Amino acid sequence: MDPAFLTALSGAILGAIGIVISMMTAKSAATKEEINSLRATIVALTGENDRLRRRVEELEKQGESKNRRIDELEAESDAKGLRIGKLEAEIEKLMSENHSLKKKVL
Repeated sequence: MDPAFLTALSGAILGAIGIVISMMTAKSAATKEEINSLRATIVALTGENDRLRRRVEELEKQGESKNRRIDELEAESDAKGLRIGKLEAEIEKLMSENHSLKKKVL
């Protein structure tokens, strides 16, 4: 074989190997950038998740507080309803007594 041919062939082989190595390096660099980007995204999402979790807990506490207040108002309403019923019965009794007294007077 001709030395010039061998030199050209070995140069082509070395060039091809260089291209493969540079592609692998570029892919590795891209992968590292992707990993770093994913890590940053995970950190951001973790922070957002923590913020949302705190907000959910706050809303649950507000909901519990509102439910307690509703229960209190319902109990007050029930008590007022009973009181109204007693007062209506007392009014009827007084009206009946009033009617009886009017009959006696007339």
